[in-house]
Amino acid sequence: MKIKKCKEKVRKKYDNRRNIILYKTRKIKIGYKKFRSIRHEILETLEENIKKRGLRGPFIVTRIGNELVTYTDFNRLIAAKEMGKELVPCVIISNELMNKRIKRLNRYRRYDKLKTI
Repeated sequence: MKIKKCKEKVRKKYDNRRNIILYKTRKIKIGYKKFRSIRHEILETLEENIKKRGLRGPFIVTRIGNELVTYTDFNRLIAAKEMGKELVPCVIISNELMNKRIKRLNRYRRYDKLKTI
């Protein structure tokens, strides 16, 4: 997957399969409209885990216009922003691939709702 050079790009780190690029957290938007943040206590424990272990994997984002949008890992992104992290690792994927991921995520979300009924 080729990634065009961007002004906000800071550093590239190469993985076997993908380019991981560090982006500013304020540039990444949450794309899920029904998203509700978790309770503050749980968010604090998530922040502690990030401090101890770091961000385990990159954020999966897609480019919509000039913005980077994520549809997963919302709470991890909010925790990173509240911790004051300026840069987070990201992998940019195409809109087509992101749509496939969203469909799969929505299937899991519907299944979880059915389990609670």
